[in-house]
Amino acid sequence: MSDTKTRYSVPKLISNGSNWVVYKDKFLAVSGAKVLTRFIDGTVRKPPRPIPFTCVNLHIPPSTTTPAGGASPPPMTDMYSHLDDDMYFKFAETVDKNYDAWVQKEADARALLYESIPDDVYINVRSQPTTAEA
Repeated sequence: MSDTKTRYSVPKLISNGSNWVVYKDKFLAVSGAKVLTRFIDGTVRKPPRPIPFTCVNLHIPPSTTTPAGGASPPPMTDMYSHLDDDMYFKFAETVDKNYDAWVQKEADARALLYESIPDDVYINVRSQPTTAEA
């Protein structure tokens, strides 16, 4: 049985940059084939994480009580207060899945970059927060 997963390779960038043109073209082609281009060029946006359900005052519907003296209190609410618990958990699950997918793709892009650059270049880019910034 043949392997249905195509394997791509990027040549190692030479420290003096003498193979830059070939390296860049192949790196961009492989990152495109692996659907990582937006992680490389910085156009992908990191999805937001929802507020954890365990936070104080999370997911509290707006207050309907009025304190003594007649002044209305500021509503105790959050941006998810219009959702019931089941809807909130479904929403949070979707957001978490999107975030997890972003983390995985970012790691894939970073691995592709790291395996194709020399150690002296790696040392200079490893602390960058995203692949695009490396």
